[in-house]
Amino acid sequence: MSARSPHIATRLAATRLAVPPRTVPWMLAIAAGWLVAGPLAAAERNAPTLAGDWPMETVVRDDGRVFRGLIDSAENGWLRMVHVARPPGRPMHLVILPVERSRIARIERVSSEQREELRRRIDHFRRRASIEAGREAAIELRNVQRWGQPMKAHRNRWFTLVGTINPEVLRHVAVRTDQLFTALRQLLPPRNRSAEGPTLVVLRSSDEYRDVLARFDLVLDNPACYLRSENLVVVRSDLAGQETALIEIRRRHDRLQQQLDALQKSIAQQLDARRRQLQQQGYSRGTIRRLLLREQHRLEEPLAERREKLEQFERENRRAMDAVADQLLERLSHESLHAYIDAYVYPADRWRLPTWLAEGLATMFETAQLDGHTLRVDAPNPAALKTLQADLRSDDPVSVAEVIRSPADAFLGNDDTTVSTGRRYAAAWGLVYYLAIDRALLEPDRLDRYLSTDNTSPPIERFERLTGEPLNRFEPRWRAAMLRLR
Repeated sequence: MSARSPHIATRLAATRLAVPPRTVPWMLAIAAGWLVAGPLAAAERNAPTLAGDWPMETVVRDDGRVFRGLIDSAENGWLRMVHVARPPGRPMHLVILPVERSRIARIERVSSEQREELRRRIDHFRRRASIEAGREAAIELRNVQRWGQPMKAHRNRWFTLVGTINPEVLRHVAVRTDQLFTALRQLLPPRNRSAEGPTLVVLRSSDEYRDVLARFDLVLDNPACYLRSENLVVVRSDLAGQETALIEIRRRHDRLQQQLDALQKSIAQQLDARRRQLQQQGYSRGTIRRLLLREQHRLEEPLAERREKLEQFERENRRAMDAVADQLLERLSHESLHAYIDAYVYPADRWRLPTWLAEGLATMFETAQLDGHTLRVDAPNPAALKTLQADLRSDDPVSVAEVIRSPADAFLGNDDTTVSTGRRYAAAWGLVYYLAIDRALLEPDRLDRYLSTDNTSPPIERFERLTGEPLNRFEPRWRAAMLRLR
């Protein structure tokens, strides 16, 4: 790739893996560190973004079990607790727990203001599906022309989303991407709020993806890329084969909704006619009310089955939409992190963000769990971990020095070394994960000194100042930690 070519960031496909209890979640481990550095509005700076940051009440039972969440009520010798469960690497869920007072060893409460904040967050989580559906309906899409083809576009304060995919899916992705960027702002506070946000392009098929990249003289197999010089993220959705199923689910849903609306209208008309008939026959208001209620129950009985089917279609539609959005967001999150950091946090004209650090962070973020506006990086990237551990057990593992010195092209496989792209990504991820969690070394001042353009030292010397120890001492400790990780 030529020197003038835009920076491209590839990705590792991954699934999720739980972290053992001993592992401290990344954001919790460095909550006071570099992720909350930089100028930030007070409301954003103080907004709790993790379960660990939420103002949680705690109930400790006499058998040592600990429940954290909201004490909803207390009566007749029992507490009713909304336990906020966030298993590492899996989505958050709520559990309603009755706890007998006689079994409670300790209770830790929060202030009334914190209780209200916690209740608001729990209510928001409970209503998230309906809230997101409402937000999707409010997403405005306008018609635009990009690269000679018609597209739909949505623009907000932090990014522009453009796509050729189904408008309903694009709206869903817009809401989820907005949540992602909200979480990024909380984890990586923007230093430059006046910067122009990146454009995120989601294309319906591989052919469209290849056609767009060809305009930048690029040929890539990976499903997403970031073009730094264009401030552009391009993602292949592979939606063409899924669109038919999504459309059919929506069609069946709409047809059933129309039938349900017609039946409800008919029932209302029948009840109104019956009411007038009973009035003409001289029945009292109380008798009319009782007779109409009985008639209403009889008429509405067939509606129950249709309502259940409608709810089933809505659940199917939501699951299908989430599946599509999850695939897209996994691809978008890696590349969007590059774009977000370049635009808002560490712009290249003032900071020297080495490729290993940028790619390590992006690989960590691509399997992050998104709970509402909370981005949870509380589990290792399973694909990266598997690749890294296999490499470290091999006869010729990649060295830390090789990764630190790697230029951007090396992460595309465009160098002369024998280190594969996958191994290099995995090692970069492992370095970032270890520095952030095990060592908590990515705190603001230390990282800013490391990234400053004034720091002109060679890569190894800069890295040793970041870690506070020589590389020949750091590397064995890092390897051992990565091989222990599960």
